[in-house]
Amino acid sequence: MDLKKAHGALRAQEILRFRLAHISSLIAVAEEEDLLGASQARVVEDFDAFLHPKMFGKAKGELEAFLLDVPKDLREGFDVIAERETIEVRSLSKNEPSFSGSDTKIRNSSLPLLFLD
Repeated sequence: MDLKKAHGALRAQEILRFRLAHISSLIAVAEEEDLLGASQARVVEDFDAFLHPKMFGKAKGELEAFLLDVPKDLREGFDVIAERETIEVRSLSKNEPSFSGSDTKIRNSSLPLLFLD
């Protein structure tokens, strides 16, 4: 869902900040309650990988427009990877020579139901 279209630019930024703030909070609670291992709460990198150059170009343009539209604090953790060497180091394309690139973002990976008892 396009948060900006649905809620306007300022509200979309508030929603993104709210979502990002919960990553560190979930991890802190899991550590406090000695549930870090069971919850598997951690910060992970999320990749959108593209095999089609035109789709990669479109996604790259959309990400660049997003990054120009948001304050600095919301830009952190987003990146575009297009250099073959970087892609190969991350083991994203060793078996896929037509791999065009990817974009990255910070995400939370946890099993939220494990927080419930």
